[in-house]
Amino acid sequence: MTLAQSFKKACKRKGSDSIIVQSLIVLYIFLMVIMALLPLFMTFVFSLKTTQEFHGDEFWTFPKTPMFSNYSSAFFQALPNMLNSIVISLIITFAAVVLAVATSYVFARIKFPGTNVLFALLMSLMMVPMVLTMTPTYLTIINLGLKNNWLGLILPAVSGHQVGTILLFRTFLEQQPQELFESGRIDGASEFRMCFQIAFPLALPIIGLHSINIFSASYNDYIWGLLLIETQEISPLMPVLKQLVGRAVEASGQLGVEYALYLMAGAPLVITTMVGLKYSIGGDMSAGIKM
Repeated sequence: MTLAQSFKKACKRKGSDSIIVQSLIVLYIFLMVIMALLPLFMTFVFSLKTTQEFHGDEFWTFPKTPMFSNYSSAFFQALPNMLNSIVISLIITFAAVVLAVATSYVFARIKFPGTNVLFALLMSLMMVPMVLTMTPTYLTIINLGLKNNWLGLILPAVSGHQVGTILLFRTFLEQQPQELFESGRIDGASEFRMCFQIAFPLALPIIGLHSINIFSASYNDYIWGLLLIETQEISPLMPVLKQLVGRAVEASGQLGVEYALYLMAGAPLVITTMVGLKYSIGGDMSAGIKM
């Protein structure tokens, strides 16, 4: 019997045993939440300290006079490169999702000779580790003259997200009622219209969740920005974060700026996660049948 089954069986008991087990589960979840939030809380506390408070016995204490000016110093240092990362990540996410939805619709709803073979060949790319394709991809980008160019970051990222996204969306679309698409054909809707007026709204919950993953992966990407972008002004945030930290600390003279910059660097991920979850909770099927 697994641990989950044991918990389930124990929770079904009446009396004190069930209360004890449920209390232990709540306590365990509470401790996990505390452990997850503690590093963020400590980073926030450190971001408000003065340089003097990082030394001696004051290191683990709350700041006597919170230095909110650390955030203004960090903001002006990180803003240009943070905007670069946000724009690049949004372009990658939008392009990857739109292309994957269209391709998934073809594989799920349009049958032609060799559909399964072509899909199997596409899925076989999942067995190729990314590290094996880095050198050919890098050389291709260099030969295309896309080094030190945003396209050199965007095109490989969009391509790299296609296989897994197509598999996910195709599986979802195959499970949707065929009657929805048949009614669209009867009303004279084209395949393009059914893809983006029926399939796309139906897939909004899963699109929202997967868009969070694509955006997070693109925003956190370090290696491609380091390899391809030579100019700091057009660089995404992650490859130059350490340089910005050193520059911000040197300019302000406060070590707390370093922690403020780390928190600000993660703020776009928090915002996009909240927005993505908003669109991923529940699917509006009526949007798919209003033609």
